[in-house]
Amino acid sequence: MATAELTSEQKSDYLAQLTMAAARYTSRTAQRERNQAVLQTQGVLYADAPERVEKRLARLGADWAMARAIEHTPTEPASSGGSTLQLPPESFTGDALGLERLIGRNNLTPVAFLEEGVQVSRSVGRITISGPGGGHGTGFMVSPSLLLTNNHVLRSAEEAGRSKVAFAFQDGVEGGPLTPAVFALEPHRLFVTDRALDYSLVAVAPQGTQGEALSSFGWLMLTETQGKVVIGEFVNIIQHPRGEPKQIALRDNQLVDILERFLHYDSDTREGSSGSPVFNDQWEVVALHHSAVPKTDAEGRPLSVDGTVWRPEMGEQQLAWRANEGVRISRVLRALHEATLTGAAAQLRDEMFTAGLAP
Repeated sequence: MATAELTSEQKSDYLAQLTMAAARYTSRTAQRERNQAVLQTQGVLYADAPERVEKRLARLGADWAMARAIEHTPTEPASSGGSTLQLPPESFTGDALGLERLIGRNNLTPVAFLEEGVQVSRSVGRITISGPGGGHGTGFMVSPSLLLTNNHVLRSAEEAGRSKVAFAFQDGVEGGPLTPAVFALEPHRLFVTDRALDYSLVAVAPQGTQGEALSSFGWLMLTETQGKVVIGEFVNIIQHPRGEPKQIALRDNQLVDILERFLHYDSDTREGSSGSPVFNDQWEVVALHHSAVPKTDAEGRPLSVDGTVWRPEMGEQQLAWRANEGVRISRVLRALHEATLTGAAAQLRDEMFTAGLAP
């Protein structure tokens, strides 16, 4: 009976989450269409609020004057033949290329983009929940000791206590699978969850089941600083879809709207991708992926791929998607700042904000 009740509650939570995501997406239709029209006619510098764009430019080491100079430089759109800036090669930086790419004047990406992507991917792992309501999700290290994922992946300390996270669950460069490093979760040390923002933060054992050091997988630095992404940019998602080996949705994922607490973007995610980090092109985390936005009928009910009303027992693979939704990482950090914790748990939480750069 306990198992049946838990499974029923999980299905109800998931359906409610989908319905709310769809309602938010629908309520923003007019604004989203306006954003898309501006992107097509004027470009990415003009679809978002001017103050947000200004902060984004500043994070790329630029300002409006430099951005407009690039805009007005004659060139073939989306050039792949090098920079449009009149700079000597030794003065051309990754930030300058990032600015050109943001504006749509250069399709090239620094090779360091790939190297940084490999580095940050090490901190992303597959969560496996054993027992009642078991399944898979994705999570990522955000401090030397703490893992961030969704509330609907780990809904309680009890559930986290029978879960593990595996890092390096992926194929190697030669095509064969690597040996994953598996770590127990330790909610008795810290477990914080928020259903409305759909996040859970949990401590991870410092050593793996085979003696591996958790520190060897690093962590992703999170920041509340604004200017990490603007409407029209493309984001990247490192994930374990359906619990499969680690994969990436790379740069074909456009941010189409920014809400107070959520981001909407087009990307290819699947069941098991919940809890994945959403990155900008500088590999900064901008959101916690948490839900697909389903197609709905006139009553707001999610639809399946065959056009009928979707039911949880049909499986997520039968949902008809429109977009994806992530929780803004700045809102997660704000909530964690305000969480009431004491003693060792408070120290672990504070480590997120003071640990410094990952090794």
